Amino acid sequence: MKKIGKNNPKAKYIRQNNKQRSKWNMHVSKAIDRGIPVPLLIAVKVSEVTKPIQEAMLRGNEPIDIFMRIVDRAITTLDRFVSDLLFYKLTDEIKPYSERFYKGMDACRSHMKKSVNKEWEIEQFDI
Repeated sequence: MKKIGKNNPKAKYIRQNNKQRSKWNMHVSKAIDRGIPVPLLIAVKVSEVTKPIQEAMLRGNEPIDIFMRIVDRAITTLDRFVSDLLFYKLTDEIKPYSERFYKGMDACRSHMKKSVNKEWEIEQFDI
């Protein structure tokens, strides 16, 4: 959490940023409580938060506008990924940064785009 000084012109942004970070941390804590390995959660953070923010900054976008959307999407993806891992009982089989990891992440992201089509669930982890 960042501290906010007096008369800081970015106070509103810092409050929003802190709120998003707290929300992310809460979802990660829930995932840890449900038995998801920490290295897997770190890999989710890198692929869903760190890299998109770096790419946005390289394109010249201000992180002020984009940070909220990136973290919201990452939280949705994290929740879906965790529920899929638990449903398919794959918490110990999926390794961070492996092909199966990225395939599962892509499936969770595509679920957000096409919530009606559930065909991907069958092929998601090559069961």
